[in-house]
Amino acid sequence: MKRSIKGWKRPSEMTSKPSLWGSAGKPIPNGVSQRSLGDCWFLAAASALAEVPVRVKRVVWNDSYDKHGAFRFYFWVKSRWYGINIDDRLPARNYGSRWYTWSTAASRNGAWWMPLLEKAYAKLDQNYERIIGGMGYEGLRTLTGMPTTYISL
Repeated sequence: MKRSIKGWKRPSEMTSKPSLWGSAGKPIPNGVSQRSLGDCWFLAAASALAEVPVRVKRVVWNDSYDKHGAFRFYFWVKSRWYGINIDDRLPARNYGSRWYTWSTAASRNGAWWMPLLEKAYAKLDQNYERIIGGMGYEGLRTLTGMPTTYISL
């Protein structure tokens, strides 16, 4: 994993005008693009949350893209909301002269909330490697604070 990461880049170094919510102006579930990290379970939970945009805005402290790259996210851990601060430097690799995120990409409409949320969740769990593999209900519980259950069919 570490060998495939060639650097840490800010969204402003990968696109001309980074936006937290993209052209939609709010979090939407469309366009989530998983790359090299096996955290589809978390991405699916965050996408489900984005079906009702106000639910995502409850866990994202910032209302717009911070030009200094400071962001705060809230996760439900051990029966309380826990805040995680991150910067906007994301693991990246280059193809030719362009840089791309190594893990989750910005959405098709230019929203960066998902890669930043993923980084905050990885920090909550110590690092990116620790969020490889998981269950969607874990992500939903951490993002909503609501009881969840797993039903095996």
